[in-house]
Amino acid sequence: MNKVVSLESIEQFLNPLLSSMGYELVDVQWVTDNHRRTLRILVDRESGITLDHCSSLSREIGTNLDVQDFIPGKYYLEISSPGLDRPLKKKNDFKRFLGHTIYLQTKSPIEGRSRYKGLLEMVQEDKVLLEIDHKEYWVPFEEIAKANLVY
Repeated sequence: MNKVVSLESIEQFLNPLLSSMGYELVDVQWVTDNHRRTLRILVDRESGITLDHCSSLSREIGTNLDVQDFIPGKYYLEISSPGLDRPLKKKNDFKRFLGHTIYLQTKSPIEGRSRYKGLLEMVQEDKVLLEIDHKEYWVPFEEIAKANLVY
């Protein structure tokens, strides 16, 4: 079995490359389906992502990963836009989408619940504020397991 390179090290490798090309790295995921390893990279930019962008980025990123022999063994590379249900990973993602409806799942229950779907009202240094049915919920960043936009 091939060693799987950590997502953090892949992000550190890709961030400067994508940034220099005018793109934002949204997420990196290892996906395994029927023993097929796929490195899924979600990218975005202000004016949006097209299929041509993904194709061009696939060649550029693939070449850079191969030249550096960064990922051992066989794997498939998949480049795509984050889509309408874009994941929210960084604090700046939450700030960028203030006023939007999001889905958020916590690592452990807060006020008796661990799943939230509501309006993202505020982002502070260490927490976000969601409004759900006229009730406010503060969720610390450290407790967020998963968050994404709701289309």
